[in-house]
Amino acid sequence: MQWYKEKACKKKKVNKEYIEDLVVNECRKLLTNENIKKIANSISKISESEKDTAHLKFLKKALSENERKHKNALNAIIECDLESVRKSLYEQIPILEKEHSELQKQIALEEKNFPVLTVPMVHFFLRKLKDGNVDDIKYRKTLINVFINKIYLYDDKLTIIFNSGDNPVTINDLLLSEIEDNSKKAEGLFLDGVAPP
Repeated sequence: MQWYKEKACKKKKVNKEYIEDLVVNECRKLLTNENIKKIANSISKISESEKDTAHLKFLKKALSENERKHKNALNAIIECDLESVRKSLYEQIPILEKEHSELQKQIALEEKNFPVLTVPMVHFFLRKLKDGNVDDIKYRKTLINVFINKIYLYDDKLTIIFNSGDNPVTINDLLLSEIEDNSKKAEGLFLDGVAPP
């Protein structure tokens, strides 16, 4: 049996709402017109590339092959002088058309499973996100879920890691001392029986 020595957390207490406000404000800073364009283009490209699964590529290749055979059969019917060969080719046309229809249905079903996010769709979503109400809890959660990967809170700094993979944002001592001051003010208000605004 192993024994573990638990370490007590020596992290200073901070006001959760104040930290959330800082994070939400950092997220909103990302929503510049230039960034919205970049994000919309990137997401659209990623969405387009992810929809082309191996199965979808196979189906599209099969459809193309079917169309080639159908065209060749029609050309052969036109060029052929032997009635027996023409009759045989005529019999192939409905089979190829049925296969074509089936392949189109399968492609549509496959594409439905991987919807493509277009640039205007993403642009619209990000514009709405930019103009959202900072006091709305649903809006705040959406903003954080879209942009934030991790948040590290230390005694001397706060580091935010974004989903974009760009450099992390670090908030230093000055802001954390401000957080502490706000936490103390909030505690004082609670001690006096008054809830913070």
